[in-house]
Parts: sequence; structure tokens; C-alpha cells
Amino acid sequence: MTKSLMTGVLVGVLMVFGPSFCVAATHQAPPKAHETEQCRLASAAIDNALKEMSLLTMEGIQDNSAPRATMRAAQSSNLQSQIQNNILLMRSYGCAPYAQPITDNVYLVPAIKCMTARKNEEAAALRSQLGLPTSDSAKAPDTTSEELCDQSKWTLQN
Repeated sequence: MTKSLMTGVLVGVLMVFGPSFCVAATHQAPPKAHETEQCRLASAAIDNALKEMSLLTMEGIQDNSAPRATMRAAQSSNLQSQIQNNILLMRSYGCAPYAQPITDNVYLVPAIKCMTARKNEEAAALRSQLGLPTSDSAKAPDTTSEELCDQSKWTLQN
């Protein structure tokens, strides 16, 4: 192919596909030494977003306020966008696909335990403020909400 013909083909491609074609065509994968760390970080970001989505789901079950439901829907949408962006990053880095289902309920059991512990602590604090006696069923549990809500300890539910 002659140089002028190659230039004409490139100009035609740019006109049809736009400048993003050149960026995509010249993209190079990052060095292999960084691939594992980048993949791990993107996967962890997806995992954290799924945990937050499970908490939002639990908050929605325990709350019937329309304005707060709207806020949770916006937060969930933002988390879904973060997940999508991290999936695209993983693909561009050549990472293995995220291996778990991407739904808002994969961490639902730990989220239920977390939110229940928080509500129990709030109820105990209110009883204490009002000077009401604490029943046997309302005594302090073995684990606190701080322990149950530590997302680094949450495991996937199958």
C-alpha cells in the first residue's frame, strides 16, 4: 500500500469511527507487574460497592419514608455505576472477570445482622434515656453493631 492510500484509509476511518478509534487502536496493556494489584483493587472496589448496596437494601426494608427511599435509589444507582466502571477497568487491564454475581443481596445476611444490631442498640439507648427498665431479651448482645458492621469481615452468601 502506498503512503497516500494508507493516509486516505486512516482519514476515512477517523471520519467513520471518530478519534476514539485511534485511542483504542493504540491502547497498550499496563505492565504485567501492576496487573495483579490493579485487578485486586478493582475487584475490592466492586466487593465494597456490593456490601454498601446490601446495607441500602436493609435500610429500605426497615424504613418506609419516600424521600429516604429516593435517596437510597440514587445511592444504589451511583454504586452500580462504580461497579460498571470497575468492571470496565478490569477488562482494560486484562483481569479475569469478577467471579461473583453482581446483585444487591450477596451480602444480605451480614447486612441484616448489622442493621438489627444497630436498631437494638438504638432501642437500648432510648430505653436508657427514658429510664425504662431493660428486659432480659433486650440485654447487651455478645457482639456489638461495630463488630457486626465491620464489612472487612463479611463473607459472601451462596
